[in-house]
Amino acid sequence: GRIVVIDEEIAALEKKKRISRRWNEENDLRYRHNEPRPSPVSKAVMFCVMDVSGSMDQQKKDNAKLYYFLLYQLLKRNYETVDVVFIRHTTEAEEVDEEGFFYSTVSGGTTVSTGLQMTLDIIKERYAESEWNIYGAQASDGENSRPDNMKCAQLLTEILAKAQAYFYTEVVGGWYN
Repeated sequence: GRIVVIDEEIAALEKKKRISRRWNEENDLRYRHNEPRPSPVSKAVMFCVMDVSGSMDQQKKDNAKLYYFLLYQLLKRNYETVDVVFIRHTTEAEEVDEEGFFYSTVSGGTTVSTGLQMTLDIIKERYAESEWNIYGAQASDGENSRPDNMKCAQLLTEILAKAQAYFYTEVVGGWYN
């Protein structure tokens, strides 16, 4: 009695399972071909590049800090993990912490390509494009040594090929200039 009913229920469920599996397999083969899909990347890195030469006074750096903060907040809303890399430059570039980036005093001229080259080197060393969404943000007072401009264009082209976006702002003195 009861065993026969249970066996019939099991047989009906197995039949239903086979039909369901066949339908999904056919559907997959016809529409998706069972191709692997890339998984979304939930990590981002933000490169903050800033001219810290003598012409970048503290007020300009404070204006740049607001700019970087707003971009960081935008990324933080959209990604689980956001790394921030601070690169300051004069005629040479160096990776520094936040304090050194916004508050240290450095003298010298301006060669922007040094900061861009360091950005590209760090991307290649630490941030695989398949694992990270890459963003660049640059603040400057607009000064650069004229012979460096072509090199900057070449480096930016390389960075843009790897990045989701690259932002540039020219900071000036005063809050409303």
